[in-house]
Amino acid sequence: MADYGAQANPDDMVTLRSDETSHIVDIARHSDAVVLTIIAAAPDLVRLPIKPELRASARFGLVTLSQRQEAPALRIIRAQLPKWLKEISG
Repeated sequence: MADYGAQANPDDMVTLRSDETSHIVDIARHSDAVVLTIIAAAPDLVRLPIKPELRASARFGLVTLSQRQEAPALRIIRAQLPKWLKEISG
């Protein structure tokens, strides 16, 4: 709201929210919805220019349950994640 004014309040402008990015991206692919997500989640969608440019950042984390065996795929993701983030950040 600091960059776009009170009319850009997410509480008023966002009508659908989800913790599952792929669901939101899929909705945008099959409708005229606008989605705010990382480019890597929807490289096939058309990027809309925003003035002033959005200077947002996000934090990601890998969460595991205490005293539970880690999923084998998580090791692969943990090893690849720095590479993927570097690739998408240019």
